[in-house]
Amino acid sequence: MDTHLASPSPVSTPAPARPALSLAPGALHRREIAAGATLAVLAGRLWVTLDGDPDDHFIAVGQRWTASHAGRCVIQGDGAGASAWRWLA
Repeated sequence: MDTHLASPSPVSTPAPARPALSLAPGALHRREIAAGATLAVLAGRLWVTLDGDPDDHFIAVGQRWTASHAGRCVIQGDGAGASAWRWLA
């Protein structure tokens, strides 16, 4: 006699964390980003600019920044030590 077991309900697994990126003081990182892209600063402080955005953004450890629109983003380490961040979206 065959016994059929009910399939377990699907388990949702969280998306893997994106890797942390780091910059030496004064070093630059350039990237095309989508509207709504969010970065979280893990260490140090970053200077962030986005094409078409008239403001410069200084984001410190523990803070997040979200892009208002798509474009070329330039991130620079701002401070005496290394900076680290992770893209959240």
